[in-house]
Amino acid sequence: MRRVSGIVSICFSLASLAGVTTAALTATLDDYLNTPVWYLSYQVTLKASYETTNDVPVGTSVTTINLERVMSDQKEFNLRSAGMGPLSMRALADPDKASAADAGQTSMKVLNSMDTCANWLAAGAGANPNATDADIAKDTEPSSPSRIDYTRVDSNRDFVDETGTVFDVTTTTTIKGTGKVLVMGMGTVILEMNKASKTYMLTLPFGSSPTGPEIKREIVTVARPKGKAPDEQRESGALETDFPARLELNPPQPDGIDGGVLIRGTLDPAAGKIAGQQTFNVNFNDGPYALPGTLTFTYALTTMPPAK
Repeated sequence: MRRVSGIVSICFSLASLAGVTTAALTATLDDYLNTPVWYLSYQVTLKASYETTNDVPVGTSVTTINLERVMSDQKEFNLRSAGMGPLSMRALADPDKASAADAGQTSMKVLNSMDTCANWLAAGAGANPNATDADIAKDTEPSSPSRIDYTRVDSNRDFVDETGTVFDVTTTTTIKGTGKVLVMGMGTVILEMNKASKTYMLTLPFGSSPTGPEIKREIVTVARPKGKAPDEQRESGALETDFPARLELNPPQPDGIDGGVLIRGTLDPAAGKIAGQQTFNVNFNDGPYALPGTLTFTYALTTMPPAK
């Protein structure tokens, strides 16, 4: 018995030296399914680069736009339920249109999923019976770091005014800064697992841009009449609305959520965590322009809280 114990100790020592944790060695699909709390860390990056030549009666007009907006967040999936979750239930027959036989089959599917499926919601402090009013109030405060870096340049050349003066006008609009945004969890951040198919589904929100006095919006317009000194005008202030507006997936996800995405993946307990990255094409509005861009989600789910 001592010899066997020694062999076991050596095996685990070698595994530790190789950087493999005991949890990764022993984790199973059942462990994943029965984990009471999953800890989510994710980042959402919106990028767009655009240039267009506009039709104008006189002269030429060119617009260039560059945008990067990054938001990161952490959530606790702290409300677990056995069986199918809202995402899986949505894929079943519409109860308003189903026959009695269909309804019976649906009930059996839900009942049979209790041992093979589980779902989690990010319910915040409200799921903790020991939470104080202050803890719950913090859930409604902006806490997710966000950064925006936007530049738009409208270059207008060889314009002619009513006096016949030829001039160039360049307008540069910038929105830059770092702040925090509020990202709600309950109902918009959902995790579901299916042990039978070894798959998971995860919903993540787009997030929004930080607003407030720390986010600066500036417009600089420079007019250059031919043969005359240039004239410069500046306008600055805080960003007061979410930017950009009308952010939408292109094409829309048939099974997506409003203001977010649905990500599907394969479970691999040997990895010791669930992680991935997925990019979606999007459209958004910038003044008169409907622009294309990309939205990239990078995420990791662990059974232990992330380091502070």
